[in-house]
Formats: sequence, structure tokens, C-alpha cells
Amino acid sequence: MCYERSISLWKSMFLIYMYINSKSFYKCERLKELINCLA
Repeated sequence: MCYERSISLWKSMFLIYMYINSKSFYKCERLKELINCLA
């Protein structure tokens, strides 16, 4: 159970990492603003 949970966490971290790297700096900044709004 714990193993599966860590795998899904790793997958989501990886997807976020890939998403940020695939976008321009401007969009990355917009993403940070969005996260700040949601936080």
C-alpha cells in the first residue's frame, strides 16, 4: 500500500516537473501565481 502511494506521488511530481519544463518562463510564472492563489 505504502509503496503504491509513493509511486503515485513520484508520478505526480514527475508530471509537474515535465509540465513546468515544457512551458515558457512566462507560463511558469503564471503557474506560480495560480499556485499562490490556490494556496
